[in-house]
Amino acid sequence: MQELTETSYSRIQWIDTAKLVGIFFVVWAHMEGKVPIYLFAAFYMPLFFMLSGYVEKKRSFSETLRNSFFQLMVPYFALNSIAAIFRLLSFIVFHLMESGTIDLYKAAKKIAEYIIGIIIADTTEFSFFPCGPCWFLFSLFQMKLLFSFISTTVKKRFKTILVLLSVVMVFLAWLLCLKGIKIYFVVNETLMGFVFYVTGFLMKNFLSEIFNKKNKYDFLIIAVLLFAYFLFVFFSIKKSYGLPNLRGG
Repeated sequence: MQELTETSYSRIQWIDTAKLVGIFFVVWAHMEGKVPIYLFAAFYMPLFFMLSGYVEKKRSFSETLRNSFFQLMVPYFALNSIAAIFRLLSFIVFHLMESGTIDLYKAAKKIAEYIIGIIIADTTEFSFFPCGPCWFLFSLFQMKLLFSFISTTVKKRFKTILVLLSVVMVFLAWLLCLKGIKIYFVVNETLMGFVFYVTGFLMKNFLSEIFNKKNKYDFLIIAVLLFAYFLFVFFSIKKSYGLPNLRGG
């Protein structure tokens, strides 16, 4: 029992450490500097998706929908609403200081742009996404629902279906990237990121064996392979943030 507890604790330590590393690169990537942001995003965004897949469990679709909505979408709407309020107040204060009056039409237009931006999770000529980094919450919500739907409907060759679907989704994301097509509701990001979510889920048992055996060489091999993959992404299909429509914020 003690060994099991220590193993579980080491897993928690590993996940927490990986999250800290990812957060560090997120902050660093958004600081001004000479290193392109897509170089960082090619690492930390897949990392966060893989960690989410790693801790994923098979649950009923209704339970996943309920839990994921409160864990992801409630913060999504809350953070975007707060950001929209601050942006609207800044807009009002600016116009008061500049002209001494408030243009109600422009203010109403701003509110409409914020609402549409929150719904479609994007900034366009007719919308504004108040809290850009929150796209991750929306995309992760979609991945959790998709994973739960597959896990509850597919009884045979579940992992095979997951892998095939994730590969098809990456191919679709790549085609959309080449054609310059951006679909609202973070569909592009979900198409590209689901493969990392699935990878994290499939690596759960494999990594557990590595930690139990304390095999540092296997861990090194995984690290080298992942690094080689990210180099491939960086030099072959980079666009804006290193991966097709896998935004950094």
